[in-house]
Amino acid sequence: MIAFTLNSLNTAKAGLASAKANLAAAQINLRRSHRWFKNNIVSDVQLKTAQAAYDAAAPCSSIRINGAECSHQPGLHPDEGARRWF
Repeated sequence: MIAFTLNSLNTAKAGLASAKANLAAAQINLRRSHRWFKNNIVSDVQLKTAQAAYDAAAPCSSIRINGAECSHQPGLHPDEGARRWF
């Protein structure tokens, strides 16, 4: 039983590390896409795709963690949280 619990804990830790890495990569891509969109290097569709990837990688969108609301809102700027990209 203890081995099973330890294995589950290690699996959960690995999943969390993977989710954090995916979120960091999506945030970097979104920032880059926004800069490039401002300079007419990427299209609106590419920017929206980067935003969707960021929203999907965000740790939560409408869930509660330990009774607290998550602060991430899909479609919002990843740094400021209040200004929409598009």
